[in-house]
Amino acid sequence: MGSITCSAECSIANSRARQKAGASASNRRYLYGISPEQFEALIQAQGGGCGVCGTSEWSGKGRAPHVDHDHATGAVRGVLCHHCNLMLGNAKDDPALLRAAADYLERPMPLP
Repeated sequence: MGSITCSAECSIANSRARQKAGASASNRRYLYGISPEQFEALIQAQGGGCGVCGTSEWSGKGRAPHVDHDHATGAVRGVLCHHCNLMLGNAKDDPALLRAAADYLERPMPLP
């Protein structure tokens, strides 16, 4: 039996949300080889939030956590929020570049 909603619009939105949640789990299994239980375990192992910044406020595309993986090996590293996932991707997963960016942010820059 389906869920009871207040309107046809809410029923459609509810159905789409359920389909999207199922699609995400299927995509994670297909792309990364992890089950929904493994995905949840990764998040819990990180303290319930993003592996970089720690937030549990999932924002960005789909408002869902993102599986982070090594592009060279395909190995899953953890789960990230949208912003941290973009940050690593924009830095091309280069630790030296990310360290240089942190150094830049921490040094004072006097005006000429």
